[in-house]
Amino acid sequence: MPDVEWLPQWPNIADATAAQTRLAEQLGTDPALATPQYVTQVAAQLADAGLAILVIDAHAPATSEAQFEQRLAECAKAAELLGIPSVLAIPLDRLPDALKALEPHDRRGRLRRRVRHVVTERARSAAFADLMQHGFGTGGKPDVEAATLTGQLMDASHRSVRDDFEATAPQTDLAVATAHGAGAYGARMLGSGFGGIVFALVPADEVDSIAGAVVHGFASVGLTPPAFYRA
Repeated sequence: MPDVEWLPQWPNIADATAAQTRLAEQLGTDPALATPQYVTQVAAQLADAGLAILVIDAHAPATSEAQFEQRLAECAKAAELLGIPSVLAIPLDRLPDALKALEPHDRRGRLRRRVRHVVTERARSAAFADLMQHGFGTGGKPDVEAATLTGQLMDASHRSVRDDFEATAPQTDLAVATAHGAGAYGARMLGSGFGGIVFALVPADEVDSIAGAVVHGFASVGLTPPAFYRA
């Protein structure tokens, strides 16, 4: 088993900048939902179901304010072209129409990718809220269907941040992939993008083995080993 560095508390996460907060609002997400406090709150509900949140500090490079500002500008440009106040005004069932309308103005597809992420991420957030109300199991036994659906939402969210919002890093992508391959129900990076923290939904009795698998995955490609915290 590889050596695993366990942190006594949450990895150091810088306070959200003004641009990050505006980006969360642009995505229709309460900035408070992308915080360690929120993840810890969710983890407390999962504990009774034999589940845990494995927090992974993937040591991704620091990001700049300009990256957040660029995403904000792209979302605003898409809304302007569509003649709406915000891309949040697009309901999920009208997404194909919005993407088609943007096509003549978006040769490289960048704006359409941003819009697709925003609209589908809102839908995933709503689905997750429904699952939270349903619960994840009791007496140390998970509701496997609920855990599986939650993991699928997390995986889809990370793919969207990676492919449509283009706001992940190789380290976070590797952490998600290796955690999932080792038995996590699902994993995604924390927040709206451009961060280095990943959290994974895992069986409580597999936290150590999944962390070890992630360390091994990083070592196999010569990356700095991540550090871990159990929320």
